[in-house]
Amino acid sequence: MTNARRHKGNPSGATAGDSGAAHSSAHSSAGRSILWASNSPYVGTGYGTQTAQVARRLAKHGHQVALASNYGLEGAVSSWEGLKHFPRGFDMHSNDIIPAHFHAWSGETGGVDPLLITLYDVWVYQGKQWD
Repeated sequence: MTNARRHKGNPSGATAGDSGAAHSSAHSSAGRSILWASNSPYVGTGYGTQTAQVARRLAKHGHQVALASNYGLEGAVSSWEGLKHFPRGFDMHSNDIIPAHFHAWSGETGGVDPLLITLYDVWVYQGKQWD
């Protein structure tokens, strides 16, 4: 079944809740600059295994992906399967450093409409740095 049939009356094929931005030609050809914040992809947690699966797929589809760890990497920026991997912060959930990693990554890539995706309990992310 085609998108046109599944999403009757919606020529873009976007589902409810989609802004349509991900379907624009600018994003599909160059990809987006994405920082994925969760457990490190090589740890055996549910968050870590899901991070590995999604990060690989996003990169495969042409997005500029980096990872921000809240568990599994400390002390220095590293890489995982060719993706930049930012370490956790001092705060228990990396609440203190993920926004700074996001600004660093989006500045480094020059990404249009940079995106921060968190796979974690979002209630832990609090404070002025998240504005």
